[in-house]
Amino acid sequence: MKSPIYNIKINGFLVSDIKGCEGKELLGCPIMQYDYIKNQEDTVVIIAVLEKYRDEISNTLHGIGINNQVILTFESDEWCELRSQFLLKKAEMSNPRKYRWLEDVLPQNLSGDFKDSFKVYVARSAVDKEMVEDFSNRDWEESIQVGASLSDKKICDVRDDVGDNISDKNKQYCELTALYWLWKNCNSDWVGLSHYRRRFLISKDEIKGLLKSDIDAVFTTPVINEPNVKFMYEKNHCAEDWQIMKNAVSNICPEYMNSVCAMELSDNYIPYNMFIMRKSFLDAYCEWLFPILEYCEKEIGKKDDVYQNRYAGFLAERLMSVYFIHNIDKYNMVFAHKHFIETKVN
Repeated sequence: MKSPIYNIKINGFLVSDIKGCEGKELLGCPIMQYDYIKNQEDTVVIIAVLEKYRDEISNTLHGIGINNQVILTFESDEWCELRSQFLLKKAEMSNPRKYRWLEDVLPQNLSGDFKDSFKVYVARSAVDKEMVEDFSNRDWEESIQVGASLSDKKICDVRDDVGDNISDKNKQYCELTALYWLWKNCNSDWVGLSHYRRRFLISKDEIKGLLKSDIDAVFTTPVINEPNVKFMYEKNHCAEDWQIMKNAVSNICPEYMNSVCAMELSDNYIPYNMFIMRKSFLDAYCEWLFPILEYCEKEIGKKDDVYQNRYAGFLAERLMSVYFIHNIDKYNMVFAHKHFIETKVN
C-alpha cells in the first residue's frame, strides 16, 4: 500500500463517551474522550467507520476545531485492497481455486470487439446521493433506473419497470429489481451489474480477454466479517430473517444447506449483488435465487424500518456466496477490484 495513512503513528483512539474505558488501551494506544483534542488544529484524525456513522463523527470533530480529517470508509479502495490481499494469502494456504483475480488468469490474446456482446449495467435511483467525483459511464456501461415504478422522476433511458419486472418491490429488493430485469429482458452474451458508487476496475483489454477465456462469472472483493458472517448479520440486521432464509433453502433446494452452513461460518462473503456473468450463468443463478427470496418475502413481509426493509437485498448478498461455494467446482469464477465513489459529507 502506498497511501501515506499507513505510515502515520497512531497516538490514541477517540470515543464519544469514555465511561467504562477510563485508563484502557487498544493495541497499545490509549482510549481518549474525543474532546481531549479540542482545538488541536495540527492533529490528524483518521475516521475509519461505516459510512452511516461518518457524517456525525466528522461534523462533531469540526465542531471542536479538528478539520484535519482522513476519511477511510469501510468501502474505500485502500481498505478493499487490504481485504483482497488478506484473502489471497489465506487462499494460497488452503484452496487456491477459491480466490483468484481476473488479471491473473486472463489469456494474452486480446484482439476483437465486444460492443454487442458485453454490457455492465449501473444501478441508479431517483434518490442517489451527491458524489465527490464524476465517474461517467464507460463504453460498456449502461445506466438502469431501479425502483422506477415508485418515482415520477425519469433519470435513465433504461428502467426496471418495463417488460417483465418487479420494480415495485425495490424497497425490499434494492438493486435486485435490476437483476430481475436483466434476467428477463437482456440478451447480451455477458451481463454485469454495478452501482452508481461501486464500479468494476476493469479495462477494455481485460474485457477482450474475458470474452476469450473459460471464466463464467466475475465478482468483486469479498467483505471480511469477524468472527463470522452469521454473527455479523444478526448483529446488524434481524436474526429471524436469517433463520427464514435458511428455512427457504432447506425447503426449496436442500442440497445447498451444507453450503449455507459453510457461508455463515466463513469470515467473508461476496457483497453488493455486484457481478459480471455469462448470460447462461446469470439465468441459472436467478432461477435459483429468486424463489428463495420470494419465500422470505412471504414470511417477512414489509418492515417499518426503512433500512431493515431492504432485507431481500441483504440476504441475497450472502446467498451469492452460497451459490459460489456450492458451485466452485462446476463454474470458473474469479474476482475483480472495484472503485468506490465517496459521497459528500453533510
